[in-house]
Amino acid sequence: FVLGVALVARATGINSAAMTVIQDDRAADREAIRAHIDSIFQAFIKKDSAALRATHAENWLGYLEGSRTMIKGVEGYMDWNQVDPKSPYGMKSYKMREFDMIFKGDAAFVCFVSDIESNTPNGPFQRALRICDFYTKQDGKWIQSGSDTALHQDSLEKQLATPRRLSEEMKKRLFEA
Repeated sequence: FVLGVALVARATGINSAAMTVIQDDRAADREAIRAHIDSIFQAFIKKDSAALRATHAENWLGYLEGSRTMIKGVEGYMDWNQVDPKSPYGMKSYKMREFDMIFKGDAAFVCFVSDIESNTPNGPFQRALRICDFYTKQDGKWIQSGSDTALHQDSLEKQLATPRRLSEEMKKRLFEA
């Protein structure tokens, strides 16, 4: 493989220093996008709506966990993600897994799974999210331009297997049936 790359590089006039720069640019882009995603999680953890807004493009487009319809624009994104700095509830921590991305020019498709821990009125809550983000480079910086965020299959299966309390109305309907 290395010999093949070297032969193609020699045939096309690309020297090894130029190839290193190309690879380093993508490594730098990968690191910049990964840091950007971390800043989004940190904005949720710190309940910083201004920081959260700044990490998303004005014409953002996508689906978020639980959304039934497409969310359009950064305003729609912010409306969906009500961040209350006074609330004791919300994201507490996260951990990434299965992280990777592909590039096409100044666009990147980023896929990952993140294990999330949150504080809720019912106590600590853990779930895994499967996320596919679309990034674009604008004014020399990467920004999230779209996303598809869903509950990971592991968390979905756990949620479906968890017993839930039935409301009095539901109990009544069951007994009547």
